[in-house]
Amino acid sequence: MNKLNISEEVLNKLITNVFNVQSEHNSNHIKNILLNSLSDHVKETILHLACIGKEYLALSVGDYVRVKPPSYHPGDEFEWDTLEDMKLNPGGGYVYAKVLKDTSYKSEKYPDSFNSFYDRITVELMYHNMDRELKWVEYNFNPIEMIKVNEEDIGYFDIIHELDA
Repeated sequence: MNKLNISEEVLNKLITNVFNVQSEHNSNHIKNILLNSLSDHVKETILHLACIGKEYLALSVGDYVRVKPPSYHPGDEFEWDTLEDMKLNPGGGYVYAKVLKDTSYKSEKYPDSFNSFYDRITVELMYHNMDRELKWVEYNFNPIEMIKVNEEDIGYFDIIHELDA
């Protein structure tokens, strides 16, 4: 994912347009509250959601996603051809993963709490071991880097369900 530095002036204009602040007397105050109170991650997420042109599917614990693995994982944690053989390769340089939790302190203290827009989400990446068996590897990602998929989209589960039948 590209990381861009946006000047305060451009960010100011974008926030004004995204929120379409129309208050005749207080628009500058509203805009300043938003710009000064929100973290950079929240601003980035809001602008991302405003600009992607399609509905973003918020994540929940247990959801499956596609995500680009860290650059050092291929060849170290998994092999692309083995993922392909196991029907765990969605293509395009992505891998499958399962959502575990957000990385907030609140999530550690209260496991039932989950903020799908927290700045980092812990997932279990679906890799393989040396015996070509499913191996889960935990890693944290920005939620907007993940694309929600249905379990039925993951061919590996078709193979597992056939073996169980």
